[in-house]
Amino acid sequence: GVRLKLNSEGVKFINNGAISAESASSNAYGIDNVAGSKISSINNGTISASSGGNMTSSNGINNSGTIEKLDNNGIVYGISTASLSVSSGIHNNGGKIESLDNSGMLFTDSSTFASSGSSTFASSGIYNESGTIGIINNFGISTGLASAKNLYGIWNGKNGIIEIINNSGIFIGRGTKGYGIWNDGGTIGEQANPEKGINNMGVIYGQKHAINRESGTINNLNNYGILVNGSSDAVINGQVINNKNHGLIIQNGGEGTITVGNGGNENILFYDKDGKEVKRKMTI
Repeated sequence: GVRLKLNSEGVKFINNGAISAESASSNAYGIDNVAGSKISSINNGTISASSGGNMTSSNGINNSGTIEKLDNNGIVYGISTASLSVSSGIHNNGGKIESLDNSGMLFTDSSTFASSGSSTFASSGIYNESGTIGIINNFGISTGLASAKNLYGIWNGKNGIIEIINNSGIFIGRGTKGYGIWNDGGTIGEQANPEKGINNMGVIYGQKHAINRESGTINNLNNYGILVNGSSDAVINGQVINNKNHGLIIQNGGEGTITVGNGGNENILFYDKDGKEVKRKMTI
């Protein structure tokens, strides 16, 4: 893999090829942006990491520093094949990602490990363990590909802050505890600003819950697309402050309750990857 420790203005790391890291017993990171490092990055190729060690972390991109802009037009993934391990496409571990723009694919694959059935194993397309992500613009796919119990499109940890999630693509959480978006004690959105939160114009799917607020706070869910799960559980689990539905909420793949939101002409205001306001008129 590549370990970055840079702190000059305007440094941009561009990958047009393939970057990979493999370890049989320790953590593996395709790109590791360490604490104190400040970069922008564009991926047009493939970034991957694979680890076979117990209690290890395998991340396509691991960030403990600052990433001003992270644009993924390719594929970023992490693979873990051992017990008590965590893998992710992008892992923010105490760092700051000012903007994350995904037009490609972020995923984890734990096919080998999934057969062990460990309930403590977890994988996610984006894992904000701690630190801050300013804005996520997803036009692509963020998912887990295996059948392990715990797979998430986005996992926001107890010390994580995500200000804005704009989804025009697909978030997928598979497995018996699969969530499209899981807030596990952190904060998503800002209560006083209705545009800061989850703005969904695409599809958010979780086998158990499309959105799960385990603990912490989710402010402002504006759904103009589809929220769907694959079970008889609630599609949205836990309290969401300022929950507005203008799209569809589908339980159990259409075999359960289908909730149709308020239709009509809607003026939608959200933020683009540069932090600028975007106004869009949508007929629902």
